[in-house]
Amino acid sequence: MFTVLLLAITLYSYLLLGVFSQQYQDDPCPPRRCIPVPRCQSALDEVKKGIHPKLCGFQDSNPLTCCVDFAPKDNTAEDKSIAATMCAKYTFEVCPRFEGFVTGGQKAEPKELPFMAHIGYGEDGGNIEWQCGGSLVSHRYVLSAAHCTDSSLGRASWVRLGDLDTSTNEDDAQPEILKIAMTFDHPRYNPTQVYNDIALYRLERDVTFNKYIRPICLHSIDESLPRDKVVAAGWGRLGFVDRLSKVLMKVELDVMDPFKCSNSADSLQMPDGIDRDAMICAGSNMDDKDTCPGDSGGPLFSQFKSTGPCHLRTQFGLTSFGKQCGLAEFPGVYTKVLYHLRWIESIVWPLNKTNSVGIWTD
Repeated sequence: MFTVLLLAITLYSYLLLGVFSQQYQDDPCPPRRCIPVPRCQSALDEVKKGIHPKLCGFQDSNPLTCCVDFAPKDNTAEDKSIAATMCAKYTFEVCPRFEGFVTGGQKAEPKELPFMAHIGYGEDGGNIEWQCGGSLVSHRYVLSAAHCTDSSLGRASWVRLGDLDTSTNEDDAQPEILKIAMTFDHPRYNPTQVYNDIALYRLERDVTFNKYIRPICLHSIDESLPRDKVVAAGWGRLGFVDRLSKVLMKVELDVMDPFKCSNSADSLQMPDGIDRDAMICAGSNMDDKDTCPGDSGGPLFSQFKSTGPCHLRTQFGLTSFGKQCGLAEFPGVYTKVLYHLRWIESIVWPLNKTNSVGIWTD
């Protein structure tokens, strides 16, 4: 029935646009976004109810709709995101113990990136294979890529926090390994494609924040995406054919126009093309800096500290995919956190879990 309704909308839209094509010529539906109907949840909800969503054009033969999901809200106190509220709460928790971010070089410094998580595979806790990255976003949840949940090594089962050099216990680190109790892939993630490549992993217990382990803030409606430099980090390969790094590495990247990432995946993986609203394109304009296999799921975050007397980094995206690492003509693609913020908040900080003063808890 749903498929029949969607086909009916396609036919209806041909007729509609034939009569009113001038209406969509320049600025189709401000302040919303003109995107394919299957990519807009509110439009899909309307289709299921037998309602024709407002159309704004075609991409090949696929109808596009003015998606209300992307209409901006007034920046009022009432509209402040849960993630922004929790960022302020976590900042207060770690404020007395904060140590600054050290910029420069490729190896991360001790305690520099305390939000970094390493994802492990294997049922036996004594024989864990570490492959993907992630970021600690609360006392209990780690954010990663959905394609990391199931891999050739099995299902994501472990998270290691607070580590720096995985080959030694003599470095300035205090690693902690926790079991993943529950995984949440985005409900619209399709393993054969690259869209909605985002997941949350619930840990077996809460972690205690310290100078080696503390969360990263999530990009909220109160902030804008940086126009120049961002940083990615992980224990991935140092080159496309190299082995996984034993040391946590960081790389400074340039934010690029999403169009430059149009060739970073084939048409079967990205049939609707690059999604400018849900993806970030980043690479290097000058050299071969990039993320590589093994960095998947790791954060793309701010180069500078967030505002305020104490500071946590802000995560804008997470490593999703790329054609090869280190090729200027094929920048990396990162899942945009802000696009999925409401989904993240609904799991990490559900609205029905508030304390006596109305602050979300995790």
